[in-house]
Amino acid sequence: MIYYRCHFKQEHVQEALMKNIIENLIANMLVILISTCVGLILHTFGFDAEIAIILGLAVLLFLYTLIYVVSRKIYPKFRSWITIKLLKEALITNPIKADIVELQDQIVRLVTHHIHRMKLNESYLVKVYPNQEECESEIVERYNRAKKVKILTIRGEKYFLGSKSLLRDITSTKRGEDFDVKVLVLVPGSSHITERLARSLGPNPPEDIRKKMNMSLNNLKHMAEQNTNFQVRSYDKTPILKMLLFDDIMFVSAYIKAKNDHYTHMLRISREDVVLFACLEKEFDDLWEHSAAPERIIDGRV
Repeated sequence: MIYYRCHFKQEHVQEALMKNIIENLIANMLVILISTCVGLILHTFGFDAEIAIILGLAVLLFLYTLIYVVSRKIYPKFRSWITIKLLKEALITNPIKADIVELQDQIVRLVTHHIHRMKLNESYLVKVYPNQEECESEIVERYNRAKKVKILTIRGEKYFLGSKSLLRDITSTKRGEDFDVKVLVLVPGSSHITERLARSLGPNPPEDIRKKMNMSLNNLKHMAEQNTNFQVRSYDKTPILKMLLFDDIMFVSAYIKAKNDHYTHMLRISREDVVLFACLEKEFDDLWEHSAAPERIIDGRV
């Protein structure tokens, strides 16, 4: 090991010296070439050889000074100015087009990765929104571009039921082998729907909530019949998370308070935050494996 390190270091030094020799040789050749050209030009205009040489050296000195000032003083300031200007324009621009959104994501990833390397004990790959409404436009945009989709929710009414829902119209474009959409909703007959929960949600009794859940499930079943890449299943466990996974980005919130969309924070997590993303996706996959197809649900129960 010691021999290897010494040998590697010796080779590294030799390589650096050879590189410097080549660079100096090229620089000397350029100086000779430029000075010769300047001397010849001045000589053709009637200047004496000595004067031509002196003027040629003066020109070289001027060029060297100019290059030094530009490379050491002016260019770094210009580079900083143009970098900040371009970043501001890229981040302030309203992210309507997909390419602008992708550019903004790349910038954010680069910056967060740099910060993450500087502070290894902190994660900058999670963005917090005060509620779902604050990130609905991004959810729609992500769904529009995604090829792999996993959605875990209670009934999916806001996403897929009716023309004003967030994702229904886009679903019709996700046909073909390249797309895979999986939607997990709570079974309408779940014991989770209690009188107490119904009171916290509003004036409607549990029976009305179950009717809405059945209506939403029937709508999802119809969508699945129309699109083989759109799969729907139901789970019968106490809901813990709402999850919307679009390729390498996930939106997650916890069912802590009633009217979850309005009062609960929603997190946007990148797949690059490997541990957290992988754990949450595994939670979805496990729940999917133990869920039931819609045709197995009779009177709201499995």
